[in-house]
Amino acid sequence: MLFFSSNPIIAAPLKDEKAPSPATTLSDRALVKNEQIGDPELGVLRLQEQQLQSPPDEPIAHLLGQVGYFQGTNIFSAVDAIDDGLFSTNLTFAIAPKLGAKTSLFTAIDGGLVRYREHDRADYNKLRLRAILRQKLTPRMFGEIGWNNQYLFDAKTGDRFLNEHALRLALQRQDKITNKLWLNSVYEFRLGFAEPDTRSRAINSLSTELAYYISPRFQVSLEYLLALSNFTQRDRDDTYHLILGSIIYAVSRGSQISFQSGVSFGNSSDPNIGFDNSFFSVNYTFDIGNW
Repeated sequence: MLFFSSNPIIAAPLKDEKAPSPATTLSDRALVKNEQIGDPELGVLRLQEQQLQSPPDEPIAHLLGQVGYFQGTNIFSAVDAIDDGLFSTNLTFAIAPKLGAKTSLFTAIDGGLVRYREHDRADYNKLRLRAILRQKLTPRMFGEIGWNNQYLFDAKTGDRFLNEHALRLALQRQDKITNKLWLNSVYEFRLGFAEPDTRSRAINSLSTELAYYISPRFQVSLEYLLALSNFTQRDRDDTYHLILGSIIYAVSRGSQISFQSGVSFGNSSDPNIGFDNSFFSVNYTFDIGNW
């Protein structure tokens, strides 16, 4: 439930490949897509997480920060569209040890603030716990199994309005087209159990991305995502499409800035929901410390 692209990711080539990648600049970590669907009705179109995989001789604990801005023409995914922007800040403490040659663990606690530019009655704070086990299945494919526990709080009253546990399974494949051009594909199944239970749902999503590495610091990409959501405690089904263009630049070894723009569309069995939206965002992600 984070701001769009809270931690911009670079879907880097696998570690046994020699293609240039901004990920090698960012502390030589492999970055992988994670949890691609957030909640468009909260101004959240997509979630991208920076997942760390530290080699045995590097620090396994990381403190990360993020600041960003998102502007959309339909910020709450409603039939009566509302144009607004929102600011996001996030702080993440992550521990990412390697458990073996093909296995790694990712655990994290993160929290942050989301503030709307005009509709400040919707402002909220967030807290999340995560644990993800990642396994290399083939030279070009990875599998993940993970658990999230997420809390959202009203920014003015402090009252909690969402508590969600989610289990997720994901498969990622990376295919080299040329030394600089890569095709990245991700399938994810996510099952969420929420309070209130009207937010409980199962999501199947599939995304494919063409990523071009202009230089070791500079990447551009174009992505399409399809998500099918079934709400388990009420009569609602959604079909959601996202087309996204990204420019990502590694400012330094431990920081990067991203510019993203795109459109979303789809349909819902709920007549009050509409996914037609055009948007842009800018985000800055940075390392605060490593241990």
